[in-house]
Amino acid sequence: RLIVNGEERPYLDFLLWAAPATGADLPALCAPVMRSRDGLPLGVQIIAPFGEDRTAIAVGAMIEERGGGFVPPPLG
Repeated sequence: RLIVNGEERPYLDFLLWAAPATGADLPALCAPVMRSRDGLPLGVQIIAPFGEDRTAIAVGAMIEERGGGFVPPPLG
């Protein structure tokens, strides 16, 4: 089981988050955009048109340039 927003969810629910890109065979990536109140990274999924892998990567790079780069979560 997974804990999402403080609630238990079936483990395979994580497949729902990947389904839009995977089912349509579209390039996708996840980019960190900010941190939660607990200091954990929060991200956004970027899905590009078919064959536009570089577009997804470019959008992720733009988000990183705006300060959304990955920072490891705190230990503990």
